[in-house]
Amino acid sequence: MSVLISRKVDTDDDGSGTVGTIRNNAWLQDLQDRIDAVLAGIAEVTTFTPALKFGGASTGMTGTFTGVRRRVGKLTFVTIRITLTAKGSSTGAATITGLPEVAAAACYSGLAANYAANLGASVASLLPYIGSSTSVINLTYIPAAGATSVTNMTEATFTNTTDIILSGCYPTD
Repeated sequence: MSVLISRKVDTDDDGSGTVGTIRNNAWLQDLQDRIDAVLAGIAEVTTFTPALKFGGASTGMTGTFTGVRRRVGKLTFVTIRITLTAKGSSTGAATITGLPEVAAAACYSGLAANYAANLGASVASLLPYIGSSTSVINLTYIPAAGATSVTNMTEATFTNTTDIILSGCYPTD
C-alpha cells in the first residue's frame, strides 16, 4: 500500500501566492518511504499449520491443514481450513491447536464458521471459540432437532471427509 504525499507551495517564489504541487522531492520521498514502512508493518501476514485433535491427539488422522494469520497491532486475524481424508482413531473433545499466538488474558473470542461440509448429522450450528490465555480453538456446536444447549464437538461429529473453514480475530498481549 502506498500513500501519495504532495505539498502545496508558492511555486513561482514571488510572494503572489501562485500555488502548485511539488511531488517526489527528497523530503517528500523520505516521508513517503517512512509511511510505506509503517504501513507494511501494520498487517504482517504469515502462514501456519493448524492441527485438529480429538482428546488432545490425532492418531491416524490425514488431510490438508492450512492457516493464514494477519497481525494488526495487538489483534490477530486467522483463517483456517481443515479438509479431512481420514479422521483417525483418536476420541474426545475436538480442538484445533497450533494458533500462531496466545490469546490475551480474560478474553474469549468467537470465530465464524464460514463453511462446513460432511459433519455428522447431529450438527445444526458450529460455534468455535478461543479461550483466555491459550492458542487453542475449542469446537462446540448446537445439536440439530431444536436443541438450545451448546455441546463440545467430538470425533463423532466429524466424518472422514469433513471440510471446515473458520475465520475471526482475537486480541493478544
